[in-house]
Amino acid sequence: ASHTPFYNSPGVRTDKDTLRDTYHELFEENDVDLVLSGDVHNYERTLPILFNDDESDSPIPTSTNEDTYVNPEGQIFVIVGTGGHSIHPFHGKNPYIVTQFEGYGFLDIRITEDGGVGGEKRLVGTFYDNDGGEIQDQFTVIKRG
Repeated sequence: ASHTPFYNSPGVRTDKDTLRDTYHELFEENDVDLVLSGDVHNYERTLPILFNDDESDSPIPTSTNEDTYVNPEGQIFVIVGTGGHSIHPFHGKNPYIVTQFEGYGFLDIRITEDGGVGGEKRLVGTFYDNDGGEIQDQFTVIKRG
């Protein structure tokens, strides 16, 4: 988890290329699946993305599926800054972003494991808004083998 986002769509705050350029490749080398951050007061989630050596602000998506990823290549970056003093509006949506939400809410992450031989590990992220508790986003990462 990081306070400042590595990637985010145009809005009030800019993403931090120094973080991205330093750490994203380390996440790839260590098979990290999910990177959480805050600072920007909204919710935003990427597809699984790889670091782009040529243009670090244009990561490379490795999936077009919007909610389920089996042994994903790359990392999913999620900004959960929805408990802040005020909400930051979006001024666009980057092409590697799956979903955006302007409002207050929270992300619930549940991890389960099938104990059998060759078992499956599953991470399910569910983002609920504070106004009625409706699900605004849900994604699943499945690790097999």
